[in-house]
Amino acid sequence: MLVQAGSSQNGKAFAARWAEAVFTVQQTLQEAQAFYADLKQRAAAHGRDPHGIKILPGIVPVIGDTEAEAADLDRELDRLISPEFARRQLARLLKLDPDALGLDGELPENLPSEDEIEGSKSRYTLIVNLARREKLTARQLIGRLGGGRGHRTFAGP
Repeated sequence: MLVQAGSSQNGKAFAARWAEAVFTVQQTLQEAQAFYADLKQRAAAHGRDPHGIKILPGIVPVIGDTEAEAADLDRELDRLISPEFARRQLARLLKLDPDALGLDGELPENLPSEDEIEGSKSRYTLIVNLARREKLTARQLIGRLGGGRGHRTFAGP
């Protein structure tokens, strides 16, 4: 089985032509639906049966025996995040000097474009879009990304 991971334009083009499954992550239902429709249309354009490609959304389940236990586990995962280490990691991903990324401010306006990013272009875009859409500070963004690295986190029994 050929599995492709990511949502970049190149990744979607490759997946539409060759992949049997795509591991991807979107932060909203609207983004997920748009990704799904785009990938299925691209596959059809290559003469493939669009239903032959399985889409595997990335999620991070935090499971407890009760709602309260799951919420406690989720908070414990958040407490394990080292803000300073995470800030340096986030700055590296964003191609920023760590000193230019304050924990309690929003992301700088002058970030590189996705074309300037090597490697995980779709992860970069997901993080920047999430921060901009929800007007998150770096600290809040780190909290959202923490254990799930941008995947949707769900806590419950």
